[in-house]
Amino acid sequence: MSMATTPASPPSPGRAPSLMVVLGLLLTTPGISAAQVELSVGGGLYVPTTTVGKLDRGTELSVTRLSWCHETAAHLSGRLTVWVTHQFGVETAVSYSWSNVKRKEDQGSYVLTLGEEDGAVLAATGRAVWRFGGRSGLPAFHLLVGLGIITRSGNAYEDFAGTTDPTAVVGSGLSVTIGPNLLLRFDVEDYIYPAEIKILGQPTVRGRAETSLGSHVQNDLAISQTVVLEL
Repeated sequence: MSMATTPASPPSPGRAPSLMVVLGLLLTTPGISAAQVELSVGGGLYVPTTTVGKLDRGTELSVTRLSWCHETAAHLSGRLTVWVTHQFGVETAVSYSWSNVKRKEDQGSYVLTLGEEDGAVLAATGRAVWRFGGRSGLPAFHLLVGLGIITRSGNAYEDFAGTTDPTAVVGSGLSVTIGPNLLLRFDVEDYIYPAEIKILGQPTVRGRAETSLGSHVQNDLAISQTVVLEL
């Protein structure tokens, strides 16, 4: 399998333009243009809870299972939030994690780590957010739900297909005022998406054959702390 260095490639910007259009309309609509706008920047931990893919090989008497797993890693996140009312808002969010991929071999009696390669996970989503409390400088609790795309890249995926998927995201969090127009926000988010990574075979005149590593529902947690500036 080729291990040539390949730069991480973000999802195509044409695939998710609708949220920015909605935010633009909200900011220019009479009666809503005075809505509160927040810009958040920060980071935290990316915690994958599911194996990316598995492949069994061998005979009925001796089966070896190969597996590919993302590592828990640091991530950066940014959000633009528009509070249409005090209780309801919409936001766009981007999260990027430097999460390497480990390849393991399970032979039943023992598990070997065959190697670790550079990997990355990029998610771009649009959300609806509901806020509870937060008046008179008190802490505010919030819930969010949204949709977007998630893509995996890096050297680990040089010979793989099916690395970009639609994703749902649900989460909750807390924000605390720490100064004039400045807040500290804590979030726990769960990205839930259907994943089916495929190994690409050697190039031929008919293209490259694909071997599926299994279809399953992937759950990736993002735990973050961000600084919020009220614009």
